[in-house]
Amino acid sequence: MKYILSDPTLDLQISKIRRQIVLSMNGEVSASMKNHGIVYAKNYGVSIIRLREIAKTTDKNHDVAQRLWMTNIRETLIMATLLQPEQTFTKELALQWQSKCDNIELIEQACINLYQHLDYASEICLQFISSDDIKQKTFGFTLALWIYDKLTFEDIITITEEIITSQLSLDDVVLMNKIAQSCAKFTRKDEETAMYIFESFKVYADSELSSLKHIYQTISQELIFLGYITDDV
Repeated sequence: MKYILSDPTLDLQISKIRRQIVLSMNGEVSASMKNHGIVYAKNYGVSIIRLREIAKTTDKNHDVAQRLWMTNIRETLIMATLLQPEQTFTKELALQWQSKCDNIELIEQACINLYQHLDYASEICLQFISSDDIKQKTFGFTLALWIYDKLTFEDIITITEEIITSQLSLDDVVLMNKIAQSCAKFTRKDEETAMYIFESFKVYADSELSSLKHIYQTISQELIFLGYITDDV
């Protein structure tokens, strides 16, 4: 267990942030999120827009972000991802924080606010995608959506092979959607990548596996939009 020594300046910053969070609470939103399966130990229902506004009132600070993350409230977790400097966010911390992201909202906010900006984002993205853990894999594909332009053609081949050869959970709709969205996003890199993705999944156009068929259909819709294929393919 880690202990944080008391620091009057740090305590004041944390107190100010938490006060603004409490003043912005919305019980109806919190209840609605819980009904939709987005569960936290504690949730004040503050909007993401408002949390971003609060974050702008203080500079990024490693110690503040770490304290907020340890507080384990929805709003402080998200605020932590907004206030954590990328330069001091080690791979060890990246793995620790990822393991605590157990719902899609927190996964998305962590990827958008922090993980996509890391120098080693591609490395951990591939690591998470190759995991057997559903939440970690979901995190990896969510991150891939935001760093697709940083991934190499070789990275995308590796990811595609992982999708096709791994035993995917057909019951996890969130993961299936993130995989489909990621594959579609990869096609925006260039025509070579687009056609590689299309050819890799074309065999699943009439698959009995709804997951792979859904991925193919999502890719096809994107390629039609981009003008690489026609809708009669």
